[in-house]
Amino acid sequence: MTDLIRRRRRLLYAAVALVALAVLTHWFFHAGVLMKGDVVFHLNRIMGIASGLAAGDFPVYVHGFQMQGYGTLDGALYPDFLLYFPAALIASGVPLAVSYHAYWIFVISLGFFAAWRGYALLSGRMYLGLLAALLFSSCYFLLMSLGMSAGAYVAYFFLPYAAGALFALLRRADGAQYWLELVLAFSVIAGSHVITTIFCLLALPLCLFLWRQGLRDAGRRRALLLAAGAALALSLYRLVPFAYFYTRVDFHIRHAVLPSLSSLTSSFPDLAAAQFWWGWPLLVLLFGALFSRALLRRRGFLMTVACAILFTAGIWSGFPWQAIEGIAPLGSVLPLFQFPMRLVPLALVPLAYFLARFLAVAPRRLPCLPRLCRLRARGLSLLLAVLCMAYGIQSTAHLDYTMGGYRCVWQLSYVDLDAQTLPTFGEGVQPDYLYADVDPVSLFASGAVPRPGEVRSLSGDVALRSYRKVGTRLLFTYASTSGAEVMVPLFSYPGYTAHVDGTEIPAREGANHVLTLALPPGEHTVFVAYRGPLAFRVSVCVSLLAFFLLSGKALRLWCRGRNRDV
Repeated sequence: MTDLIRRRRRLLYAAVALVALAVLTHWFFHAGVLMKGDVVFHLNRIMGIASGLAAGDFPVYVHGFQMQGYGTLDGALYPDFLLYFPAALIASGVPLAVSYHAYWIFVISLGFFAAWRGYALLSGRMYLGLLAALLFSSCYFLLMSLGMSAGAYVAYFFLPYAAGALFALLRRADGAQYWLELVLAFSVIAGSHVITTIFCLLALPLCLFLWRQGLRDAGRRRALLLAAGAALALSLYRLVPFAYFYTRVDFHIRHAVLPSLSSLTSSFPDLAAAQFWWGWPLLVLLFGALFSRALLRRRGFLMTVACAILFTAGIWSGFPWQAIEGIAPLGSVLPLFQFPMRLVPLALVPLAYFLARFLAVAPRRLPCLPRLCRLRARGLSLLLAVLCMAYGIQSTAHLDYTMGGYRCVWQLSYVDLDAQTLPTFGEGVQPDYLYADVDPVSLFASGAVPRPGEVRSLSGDVALRSYRKVGTRLLFTYASTSGAEVMVPLFSYPGYTAHVDGTEIPAREGANHVLTLALPPGEHTVFVAYRGPLAFRVSVCVSLLAFFLLSGKALRLWCRGRNRDV
C-alpha cells in the first residue's frame, strides 16, 4: 500500500469519525439540560464531587451537597471516576449545564474511540473496527443507558475495548504488549458502573476458554497476571470503601431491589415499537448475515445470534423470569441486575463485530450496484454504517412504549438549571446511598435535625460566632459557659474527625444518624472533616502509585514506538 492510499484512507476514517461524533453529540449543543430519567440524581452526584473538591477532598467519598448538605455515601458506593471531569469544571467556576454537556460530549467521544480501538484489535483492521463501532453506536446506547445514566454509557462503550485488548493479548503474535490496554479498559469500566463490571468478570472465564490457546504461552500468562494485578491496584481506592460500607451500613438501595426481573419487561407490541432495542437497519443486516455462507460457518456468530435473541426475549413480558429465579441461588442474584435490558449489550458487542464483517463485503456481492460502486465498497460500507447510526439515534426521539407498567416516551425537554436551583433532597433526588431508616422528606420537614447553617444544642449553652461549610468540611466558632453537646448538619459515617483548636475530640453518631459533638466550655474554633478510615487512605496511595507507574510505562512504550517509526 502506497503512502498516498494510506493517507487517503486515514482522511476518510477521520471524516467518518467526525460525522459520527457530530451526530452522536448534537443533542448536547444546547443551553439547557436534557432532562431524562436519572439526570437530576447524576447532577447531584456531580455537585457532590464538586463541593468535595472545593473543600480539598480527594477522592470524595461522602458527597456533602446532597440532602441539604448532610451528605450521602454516593462517592464510596457508586463508581464516579469520570464524573470528576465535570465536577472539576464546576469547582473552577463553569456553569452546571455547560459542565454537564461538556461531560457528555467528552464521554461520547471517548466511548466511540474506545469501541473503535477495541473492534480494531478484534479484527486486526482499523476499517472493520470503525464499521463495528458505528453499528454499535446505532443503539445510542440502549436509549442512552436507561435514561442518561452517567456511568453505564461509558462502561458499555468500553466493553468492546476490554474484549479487544484481551483477544489481542491472547491471540495476536505480539500479544503480550497489550496488557496495558486491557488494564485501561477494565479500570474505566470498574470506575464507571458496578453491574457492568460484574458482567465483565462473569464473561472472563468464557473468553479465556474461547481463546485458551494463548494461555499456553508463558509470556502471555505473565502479561495477563500483570494486567490483573495492575487493574486491582488501580481500582483499590474504589474497592476498599465499597466493601467497607456495603458490609457496615444499611443504606436505601439495598432494599430497593426488584422482586423479579419480570417487573421491568414489555409486551411484544411495545418491543416492536422500541425496534427491539437495535433499530431496523441492524435487523436488516442481521437478516442478510444469516444468509452469508462465511458467517454461517462460524460458531461464534451463531452463538452470538442465539444470545442476542435470548437476551432480547428477556425484555418480553412472556419470558419466564420468575421460573428461572425459582432456581437457587438465581432468585437472590438475578434481581440485583434490576433491568433485563442490561443483558442486551453483552450480545451486541460481538454482534456488531460480525455484522461489520458482513457489511464490509456485502456491497461487492450485489450485482445490482454499478461496477464503480462495488470497487468503492469500503466507502459505501462506511456510508451505510453512518446511516444506520444516524437512523438509530434520530429514531429514539419517537419511541413510545411501556415497560413494567410505566410509559416510556422519549421527548426532548430542556430545562435551565444551576447549582442553586438544583434540588438536593426530597422527591427530586433518590436517597439511594442514605441510611435505610431515614426518610429525608419527613426528617427535614419535621425539624428533628438542624437546618443548614445551624449548630443545634442538645444540652448546655452554645452561641455560634461564625459558621462556614464547604462539602463535608465544617468550620465554626462558638462560645459556651459550661460546655455543650451539639448536633451539626452532617450525617455520621465512620471516618469523620473533629478538632477543637487543633485538638481532636470524639465525633459520635446521634439520633437520626446525625453527627454529634461534645464541646468544651469557652470560646473555641471547631473543624469537622471526613478523612475516612486508615485503610481508605492506604488504598488511595496504592492506586496513585500504580497510576504513576503505569503512566510512566505507557510513556516509555509510546516514545519507543515513535523512535522506531523514525
